[in-house]
Amino acid sequence: MSMGYNGGSATRREDSVEISRPKSTPYPVNVASPIHQTASLSPMPPSLPQSGVVPQIKLEPPKTPDSVESFLRSLGLERFAILFNTEEIGMHSLKHMSGSDLAELNIPVVPRKRIISALSS
Repeated sequence: MSMGYNGGSATRREDSVEISRPKSTPYPVNVASPIHQTASLSPMPPSLPQSGVVPQIKLEPPKTPDSVESFLRSLGLERFAILFNTEEIGMHSLKHMSGSDLAELNIPVVPRKRIISALSS
């Protein structure tokens, strides 16, 4: 009786035992070791400059709000909007107001500084 590997079943030979892998093996055959493999470096994508420098993104300055109310809201000072509305002060007029002009409207020092600082930037 012979024993050999026959598609996953074993047969027995009287003189020797033969075991082999099945014909369709899940293991790769003739694969180079990782030491001998080389990584291929692809060129940079065409959207990037070949120098490797990323182009600068131009940032636009923050847009001044269209209304005094939205401007004051952006500063957390919306409670003063009614005062500017009563005095009929729009954004154009507000841009030209000084700290003393805001003081005449009875706006406290800290909110006044925040308004002046935001208008100057």
